[in-house]
Parts: sequence; structure tokens; C-alpha cells
Amino acid sequence: MVNNDANQALHRANEYSGFFRRFTAWCVDAPVRFAIGLALVYLPMRLLVFGQAKRYGSTDPSYLWGVMPLADRTTVFVLWLLAAVIIPWLYTALQECSTPQATFGKTLLGVKVTDLEGRRISFGRASGRFFARLIPTFGIGYGIALFTRRKQALHDLVAGCVVVRVH
Repeated sequence: MVNNDANQALHRANEYSGFFRRFTAWCVDAPVRFAIGLALVYLPMRLLVFGQAKRYGSTDPSYLWGVMPLADRTTVFVLWLLAAVIIPWLYTALQECSTPQATFGKTLLGVKVTDLEGRRISFGRASGRFFARLIPTFGIGYGIALFTRRKQALHDLVAGCVVVRVH
């Protein structure tokens, strides 16, 4: 285990990752998260909706939603929640608290997530960082990374994290 002084010196040696490198990493990760969600959710959702369309003789989503039993609507909602929130959360948080401290995209771009002291973050902190992204700021939360000293976006500030380049 690296002592705290050595870890802090290592952290200071790393430079903070800028907005565009982080955005590019997100662009790499987004289709991966989407593909995982699609693989796990698409078939069950399709089977459910096709079954309902056959039962009610319509493919109109508004009509089907109105006539579907509550249990089926609940299933659709849970599948949507899985694809839109749970899979992206686990994809991100599990990788950022892992030994590489980075998602697939961040790894490809040579950056990692640390706490303010340069240490690996916990799953709880990685989860907080992920959910802080959902604070509605209309992009301002990401844009502030252009103006903060450590290039931190709002979710980094909330979670007490920085994203640094790995040399």
C-alpha cells in the first residue's frame, strides 16, 4: 500500500483532465452503456409490447399504455428504469471505484477519477458522483469544469472528486 505522502505527491504530479478529454471519454462510454442496456432490456420489452399488441390488436403506444394491465405497465417502467438509470449507474460507479479508477472511455483517454487527495474513491462516492450528474443544470454543471481550478464539474464538486490524466 502506498503511504499518503507518496500518494499525494503522485496526485500532484498528475494534471487535471480538461472538459474536452472528459467529454470524449463520455462519447466512448455512452454507446457502451446503451448497448448493455439494449442487450438486457430490449428483448423482454419487445416481447411484452408485441404480446400486448397482439392481445389488443393495435401497435399504437398511447392506446396500449391505456389498456395494459398495471402489472405490465409496471414491468415496462422497471425495464425503462433499468436501461436509463441502473445500468449506467452501475457501469460508471463500479468502474470508477475499481483499481483502474476509470470507465472504459476514461481508460482509453488516459484519465481516472480520484478523491481530492488522489486516492481511489469508494463505491458510495462513485455513486454520489453519478447521481449528482442528474441535478438539472441544463449543461451548466458540466460547463463549470471550464472555469474551476481543478477542472471540476458540478458532480465532481458535490462528490469531492477530481479527474486526472494518467501519465
